[in-house]
Parts: sequence; C-alpha cells; structure tokens
Amino acid sequence: MTCEDFERLWDHAKGVCQICGRRGEDTAHRVLCIDHDPFTGPWAVRGILCGRCNAALHLPCLDSQKVASYMADPWWLHMLSAYGVQPEGIPEPGLGALVGAARRLTWRHAQDGWRCQEKRHRASCRTWASLNRQYGPHRLRILTGQLTLPFGT
Repeated sequence: MTCEDFERLWDHAKGVCQICGRRGEDTAHRVLCIDHDPFTGPWAVRGILCGRCNAALHLPCLDSQKVASYMADPWWLHMLSAYGVQPEGIPEPGLGALVGAARRLTWRHAQDGWRCQEKRHRASCRTWASLNRQYGPHRLRILTGQLTLPFGT
C-alpha cells in the first residue's frame, strides 16, 4: 500500500471506524486498524476498523446491517478501479510468458506452473490464481509472451 493509497482509504473511511463510527483516539487502543480480506489475499484491504469491531466482525454482537454494508463495499474494489484493473485480473498468459510482480520479482510460465526467476528467491511452483492472491491483480504485469485466449474468441 502506498502513502497515496492510504490517504484514499482514510478519506473513504472519513477517519473513523467504518462500522461503529468511533475515531481512533476514542477507542481502547487509541488507534484504528486496517482490515484485510483473508480470502482474497493480503493485499485486499476492506477498510478501517477499531480494534473492537475488527475482533468482532463475524460475531453477532455488532449491528448486522452495518457489517453487511461494510462487507459489501470493500475498499480494495475502489483501489483496483483507481488502477484501471478489473477485480478478476488479467487472463493467464501462455507458456513461456514472463510476468513481473511486486518487489521486482519475475515469474515464468512453465509446463508445471509459474516459477520465480530470481536466484535469491527460490520460490516453489505456483498457480496463476496463487500469484494473483499473493500480489493482487494490480501488481502483476506481462513482460513477455501473450495472453492465452479462451477457445472461440
């Protein structure tokens, strides 16, 4: 997350917990938390919550309508839109393609999956879905190779 991304997130949340509306200084820990969607990936920030709401997000003690509204409009969808990226990401490139990821890592599409090209980063073979989950569709870019288009297009 860049500083600009955080500023956009803070403005989107209006500087308060997006469920209960408390400011950070009005909470027990005196701060607000950045909430991530664990099912989408570590890059998928849903919003800003106080510690109480973050801990109780899936418990019945919170206002269910506010929780449902918060969960239905995750900030990461706004972030991808700002980057001009669709939530489903780009289609998987064909065999031999080279893809750049965050932290200047490059991945090559091999017969058995995606392999990191950096000697210092001996990553195991990955799937396209796992690369999208780890880095986010906004941080993957095709360096060489072509997209594999669905049959009939």
